[in-house]
Amino acid sequence: MALKQNTAEGGSVGVTVTTGNSGAGSGDAFGQITIAGAPTYIFSDTTASHGALSYSVSGASGDTARFYMYNGGGSNATLRCYINLSSLPSVSQQLFALQNSSFSFVAVVAINAANKLIVQDAGGTTLYTATTALSQGVWYRVEMQAVVGATTSTGSLDFQYYTGDSTTAEDSYASGATVNTGTVSIIRGVFGKMTSSATLDAYFDSFGYDDTTASPLGPYSGASNDAPTAYAGTNQMGIEPFKVVTLTGTDSDTDGTVVSRQWQQLSGTSVVLSGATTDTCSFIAPGTLLGDTLTFGYTVTDNQGANSAESTVQCVVLPVTERAVMSGVETPLQTKSIMSGAAESNTIWTVQGGALVRRSATVTILHTTFDSFAVSSPMSITDMRAAMGNWTGGSGATVVNTSILAVAGRGNVVRQHFLAGEFGGTYGIVINAPLQYAVDEATISYDVRFVNTPTAFDWGWGGKLPGLGGVLPDNPGGLQNPPTGGSPSPYGWSGRGMWITPGSYPGSSNSPNEWVGYIYDPTQTAGNYGQNRQTDTSFTAGQWHTVTQYYKMNTINAEGSSGNSDGIHRMWLDGNLVYENTAQVFRIYEAANITHLMWHMFYGGATSDWAPAVDTDIDIDNLLITTP
Repeated sequence: MALKQNTAEGGSVGVTVTTGNSGAGSGDAFGQITIAGAPTYIFSDTTASHGALSYSVSGASGDTARFYMYNGGGSNATLRCYINLSSLPSVSQQLFALQNSSFSFVAVVAINAANKLIVQDAGGTTLYTATTALSQGVWYRVEMQAVVGATTSTGSLDFQYYTGDSTTAEDSYASGATVNTGTVSIIRGVFGKMTSSATLDAYFDSFGYDDTTASPLGPYSGASNDAPTAYAGTNQMGIEPFKVVTLTGTDSDTDGTVVSRQWQQLSGTSVVLSGATTDTCSFIAPGTLLGDTLTFGYTVTDNQGANSAESTVQCVVLPVTERAVMSGVETPLQTKSIMSGAAESNTIWTVQGGALVRRSATVTILHTTFDSFAVSSPMSITDMRAAMGNWTGGSGATVVNTSILAVAGRGNVVRQHFLAGEFGGTYGIVINAPLQYAVDEATISYDVRFVNTPTAFDWGWGGKLPGLGGVLPDNPGGLQNPPTGGSPSPYGWSGRGMWITPGSYPGSSNSPNEWVGYIYDPTQTAGNYGQNRQTDTSFTAGQWHTVTQYYKMNTINAEGSSGNSDGIHRMWLDGNLVYENTAQVFRIYEAANITHLMWHMFYGGATSDWAPAVDTDIDIDNLLITTP
């Protein structure tokens, strides 16, 4: 058998110890507890060598309380236990022992009337007396090891004791193979009030017993305790200012119980948390001119003192749409009647000189880092909706071939899996998620990695990456999502990303694995596919890249007929500007703004030539959409 340990951490304060309640969060349960007289033997939080709890054992003359830990049996064994004396005994008594299969003592550590530890063999003969007396109220670690002899004079017995977790012994003894440890295999270790003719008041903790070695166990490391886990919940988007926001955490501990919980605010406008030491807390969303993203962390601690990793959640609070200039300072207002309905909740405005104008400061529309979502495969539809800014589409419980995984040095990311030989949106992911604001200029950026393991990434002929698009509200053509699939429309536009290879478009020239923009605009005729915006830059498999696209809508020449060639499209790769067009026509209707996140990832192209020959994966992290 292997090492068995018990720390008392799974118990409840003041409860009498039994074999039934001594396991779980405490570690290995005791195989037997024997009692004589009326001693007290309870879980206590008065003091502990490790964690929060220990075993309090006290009794008068005539009382005993012995705690046994069994193992399979062997010719050698080692025992460790921590002890703290509440009062110093005046009569010698046994504290720790190893016993054999005949239930006879193999070796004993006792304390004498001078409060010095003594070592006794199987026959009760004192082999060694420590030179220094123990002190009251101090945690000591006592260790002993025994090897059974072929005869009663060829066994060995070693002993050490330390202050707490020190690795320098206060005293030690080693017999060599010359003493009586019996000739029968050792099967159990024992501690407690083992002598009935004496009074004892002590605490015991972090007991260990192993019958596979005769080496000291050393300080208790806590390795047997699994840390608890905490989950702060999914991101909350589009929160109205001044509303009560509730954060609900969940947690678990596989080998014990969670004993404390803590919420804290990590970033954003400072708020007051109510119930910050419970699993559910709340706060009042701040009212700000620009809106804000507030980040909160949730951690828990288990009954052995282990802390969980901090789980985070983001709360995106909308800007106050009702505001006024007071003494020359723009001020958010909670009273909605101030502006007489002039401010619109689906656009971003400010008040200047008594008039409503579009605000020029950068506002975050959506920011998803994926760290607040639990690692899962596949990703739940609930988490995907939250990641897309509270998108309400989709069906079923999960998202096919999409997962959340942890990446060393980065945190959690979203991974899209692609099957060999497959192409088109059916075999990837296509989500058209309405943005919380309709704006006329916006930037989208994200980190992307074409995964190069376990096999080299197969680029195929190329494929689609996320972008932005727009749809004219309530348009007569019934267009619901930005145009794609060879179907341009006068009522909308789209601007996604792509990667293409030299074989993607026969007769054209482009770089290997090139990062390109892919535009549908209302000037295209029916049946035409999107237009490539080539950058002459390449992706590298296995490397994280940051891609960015900026769109500014063009002005209108004649509503519904023609737009001016003054729209702007810019593209960056890893912070370097690689494409710019300042004469783009995105729309012919003033209200055909930037309205959708197009979370599109798939191979294609419209033929099987675009498909990969092997299964592949693409990772994305740190999705950010801002305006202007």
